Amino acid sequence: MRIKDVNTRIMNSVKTSQLIVIAILLFSLFTACEAKYSEQALEDALWRDDTTKVKQLLQKVNVDTLRFYEGRNVLQIAILRGATNVSEYLIENSKLQDSTDDYGYTALHIAILEDYNEKVDLLVNNGSDLNILDDRGYSPFHYAVLKENNDLVKRMVENGADINSKTAAMENTALHLSIEMENTELVAYFKSKNAIDTITDINDDTAKMLALESVNTKILNMYFDGFSNEEKNVLLYNTIIQDSLTTNLEQWLGQKWVLKNTLKEGFVFAKYPAMSAYLLKNGVDINTVSNQYGYAAINNAAISGNVTMLAFLIENGADINKISDRKRSPLMQASKLYDPLIINQDIGDIQISMNDTFLKNFETSAEKNAENSLACVKLLLANNANINYINKDNENALYIAESTFNPKVVDYLKEQGAKESKPFVESQSSKTRRTMENINRSIESNKNLYGY
Repeated sequence: MRIKDVNTRIMNSVKTSQLIVIAILLFSLFTACEAKYSEQALEDALWRDDTTKVKQLLQKVNVDTLRFYEGRNVLQIAILRGATNVSEYLIENSKLQDSTDDYGYTALHIAILEDYNEKVDLLVNNGSDLNILDDRGYSPFHYAVLKENNDLVKRMVENGADINSKTAAMENTALHLSIEMENTELVAYFKSKNAIDTITDINDDTAKMLALESVNTKILNMYFDGFSNEEKNVLLYNTIIQDSLTTNLEQWLGQKWVLKNTLKEGFVFAKYPAMSAYLLKNGVDINTVSNQYGYAAINNAAISGNVTMLAFLIENGADINKISDRKRSPLMQASKLYDPLIINQDIGDIQISMNDTFLKNFETSAEKNAENSLACVKLLLANNANINYINKDNENALYIAESTFNPKVVDYLKEQGAKESKPFVESQSSKTRRTMENINRSIESNKNLYGY
C-alpha cells in the first residue's frame, strides 16, 4: 500500500472520530438544554397546579434524581407552591415522600412547618415516615408537637410515630416538649399511651422531673400521686419560690409529707408577697435563715433586687440589718451588682459554671441591675439600715458598690455619709478581661449601628 493511501485513511479516520465527538457533544448539549427546559416548564406547571402537564414533563426527566433549589424534589416544590392537585398525584404515585432536601427535610417536615394541613393528612395517610430526623434533629412528629397540633399528633401516634423518640440536639421526647409548653391535653394523652417519663434529656432531666418543676396545676395533678414524699417537698419548694398564688399550698399544708424545713427554705426565696404572707400566717418566722445558704428572706430580696418583696418584708418587721453567714448586711447585698468578672476575682480567677446554686452561695443574682440595686439601697436607708456596718474583712456597703462597679450606688452612699472602709484594688487579670469585654461590646454596638 502506498504511503499516500495510508495517510488518506488516517486522515479520514481522524475526521470520523472528530465528527463522532462533535455529535456526542451536540447530543449532550441538546439533552441538557432539553432537561433544563423541562425543569423550567415543570416549575411553570407547578405554579399552575397543572397535573396533566406535570405528568407529561415527568416522562422526560428522572423524577427520583431531579432536584431544584436547596436540593428539593418535585413533591417538596409542589407543596411549597401550593399545588394541591399535583401534590396529591405525586404523594399517591411517586416514591418521593421520604426523600430529603439540603436541610434534611422530607415533604412531611415541610408540610407541617408551613401549616399545609391537607397535604399533611395525605402524607400521613399514605405512609410517610414520621420519625426521620432533619439536620436540626427533629422529626415530623416532633414538629407536630412543637406546633401544638394536637389532633395531628394523635393521628401520627396511631400511624406509628415513635412516642418515645428523642430530638437529636436536646434529646427531648414528645413528653418533655409537651410539659415544657404546658400543653396539658398532650401530656394527658401521652400518659394515657404509657409514654416513658424517665427518659433523660441532654440536661439529665426526665419528663417527670420537668413536671415536678412545673407551676401548671393540671400537669402537677397528673403526676402528683406518683411522686415520692421527697419529690413532693421539692414540688412544694418550687411552688413557693415561683408561684404568686397560694392555691396548691392551701391544698397541701397540713398533709403529713410536708416538711417544716421546706416551708422555711421556700420562704427565704419566695418572690411574691402574697405567698410570703400566707406562709407567715402559717407560722413561718420572718427572720428564718436558709440552712443551705445562710441568709434570710430580707437578704435574698436585697441580693436579687426585688424591691416589692423588700418593702413587704420591712413593713412586716424583718430585721433590716440581718447579717448573713458571709457577714454581709442587706444594705451591702443591695449595693452589689451582678458581675461575672468580679465573681471570678472573688474565687481566684477560676472559671466555674455560674448556675443558680453557685450564685446563691456567692450572694449574687443575675436579676440584679443598676436600677433595682439603687432602689433597694434607697429603701433600706429610708428605713434606717446601718450604713456604717463593717464586717471582719473590712468591707462595708460602699466598698461592695465600688468593687462591683456600681457608680450610682457609690454616689448615693457617699451623699448619705458613707466612708471608705478600705480601697478597692482590681486584679490585673480582671482588668484585662474587662477591657476585652468593653471592646467586644463596642464592636457589637457598631455592628448594630451600621448593620454589619
